[in-house]
Amino acid sequence: MDEKDTDSQTLVVSYKSIHVNLYSVFLINIKTGRIIFKHDNYQLWESPVIGFLNTYNNDFVILNKDGMGFIPLGNKEYKRPIDSQDGTMRMVHSLPSCDYLKIEESNLISFERAKQGTNNRLVKIQEQQKDFAGNTYYDDIYAVNIDEMSLRELMVINSIFMCDSAIEVMNLI
Repeated sequence: MDEKDTDSQTLVVSYKSIHVNLYSVFLINIKTGRIIFKHDNYQLWESPVIGFLNTYNNDFVILNKDGMGFIPLGNKEYKRPIDSQDGTMRMVHSLPSCDYLKIEESNLISFERAKQGTNNRLVKIQEQQKDFAGNTYYDDIYAVNIDEMSLRELMVINSIFMCDSAIEVMNLI
């Protein structure tokens, strides 16, 4: 993927790992060899999966038996509305919108599936390192677990935001 707004070129690599049930997508800076972004998704190794880069808008599209998903890999910050499979309008943001999470520019953002069968995500900020033998490894700087909210939690949060005063919040609780 050639980013027209920067002088860096990137390479997208994706593969399915046998026995660990992961489908991984990497965005790598060709010039430095550093990983910019890593995305792991649960995928049974017995199940078919295919991924490809839509060069029109730099979305990486993943097709499997559960349907279709995509990762916005473009280098420009943008957001766009999409309809989810249940008809809910959602806003999709590009990867540079997460760059504020990095402590150093050399850090990478890793999105990992937290548990099998859930929609929870683990977002890690990592530093790519090499040991004395030249092997690459990653040090976790910090991690954030993003849980999917239940309807009850969403209703409570929405109710709190609808309150006009602290007294209304106390009465709600």
